[in-house]
Amino acid sequence: MTLPVPISFELPNGWFPADPAEAGAPGMLFVAKHPSSSMGPDRVSTNISISGYRRDGVDPATIADESLERLRTGATVEVIKRTPAGSSRAPGFTQLLGLVVNDNGREVRLLQQQVYLSMPDVDDPHKRATVEFMFTCAPRRYQELIGDFVQFLRTVTPVTRR
Repeated sequence: MTLPVPISFELPNGWFPADPAEAGAPGMLFVAKHPSSSMGPDRVSTNISISGYRRDGVDPATIADESLERLRTGATVEVIKRTPAGSSRAPGFTQLLGLVVNDNGREVRLLQQQVYLSMPDVDDPHKRATVEFMFTCAPRRYQELIGDFVQFLRTVTPVTRR
């Protein structure tokens, strides 16, 4: 799968790209892991991922709602915070979720920050594409590493095709 909005970005210092299938996320377009990902008692893979896009003009808040419903089929989900973002020209949406997933009979708690950014479709500038970015980590790592995700998002820019 390729994005209808080619983007460029820079990973924060210390983060490295990972093969999505090997990272346990075969449906993702891109995954980056933190070097201390699986260290510690929770053995959670701290990651930044790009999971997909929508071109159908649905607003980012609706896409976030759909993501919640998908997650609820395989996890216990607590909505911690939901916030509209961006502007009328470039709407976006963010949500912070608390997740409890089953990992081979072991309950694993995670925090996941989801960000939905709407950008002009390079093939048809009158249309918009919404790209989903996620940051997932153990709750104890959130405050320490959320700044890296914010830094990453600040570097995301559409690339013009020539």
